[in-house]
Amino acid sequence: MRQYFTRRILQSIPTLLLLTVVTFGFIQAAPGDYVDAMIDPATLTENSAEVLARQRATLGLDQPIVIQYVRWVGELARGNLGFSFVHKRPVLSMIGERLWATVQLGGLAILVAVVIGVSAGIVSGMRPYTPFDYVVSVISYGAWSFPNFYLGMILIYIFAVELKVLPSAGMLTPGVDSFGDRLKHLILPVTALSVQFIGLFARQTRSAVLEVRAEDFVTTARAKGLRPRRVTLRHIVPNALIPVVTVIGLSLPIVITGAIVTEMVFGWSGMGTMMINAITGRDYPVVMGTVLVIGIVVLLVNFVVDVTYAIIDPRIRYQ
Repeated sequence: MRQYFTRRILQSIPTLLLLTVVTFGFIQAAPGDYVDAMIDPATLTENSAEVLARQRATLGLDQPIVIQYVRWVGELARGNLGFSFVHKRPVLSMIGERLWATVQLGGLAILVAVVIGVSAGIVSGMRPYTPFDYVVSVISYGAWSFPNFYLGMILIYIFAVELKVLPSAGMLTPGVDSFGDRLKHLILPVTALSVQFIGLFARQTRSAVLEVRAEDFVTTARAKGLRPRRVTLRHIVPNALIPVVTVIGLSLPIVITGAIVTEMVFGWSGMGTMMINAITGRDYPVVMGTVLVIGIVVLLVNFVVDVTYAIIDPRIRYQ
């Protein structure tokens, strides 16, 4: 396992570098830079143009793209993600303040989706073509096809505007800091973010359970006289979960990108909100740092998913 872990880390380095190259390329391809974003072109004079040119030189934005990228990688090698042009603060410190908020939102959303979606899929697959199965199928198809940002606005209108039972935005009520208040602020964004994946996981689990139920080893287990509950828990569910875990792993990057949109809808002070503000302000050190950290989180989660394979199926070994 240690060799496998080391090999995965070494394989991740070129992946992360490629991610930063692509991100940096897109940032540079966009028109204007941070200095351009600071001014109104209508008020630009000859003198102010000289001031802005000096500002651009101070930030290194007048250098060729390759040199700017190499400088950023050099700072990264020393553990420095740079300084925000807008906030004049270390990017690493800013990410540290926002990362937990995004992990809370995305982690709770994926947990809710796994618990509800996989449970519904197992029951649906064990009772195919029953009223429960039809209801789960219809709801899961509808849930998967519903955009989370649109669902978020509907939830805000119903529960915050009309019923006034849940907050519409933010992470805390001003002047109140309690677990219950934090939980109330999580309900709507987590619901908006998790509904799509509840539908996806329910559909994939149902299909996997139906496929495993038709395997010869399940028929053999039943022929030996094992009780239905034992056949389900020992033979059907563990084997059906292997492809489901794959789908969950592939969904994690989508959950993170969905969290960025959901954070904007609900005013959630996470990394998504910070990255959107950085993009509009051409604050590229913040954009680069945020993308890099999100890439690292996705790679770590995929590693955990691979380890989960070995836990579910003891035949799988990593060396």
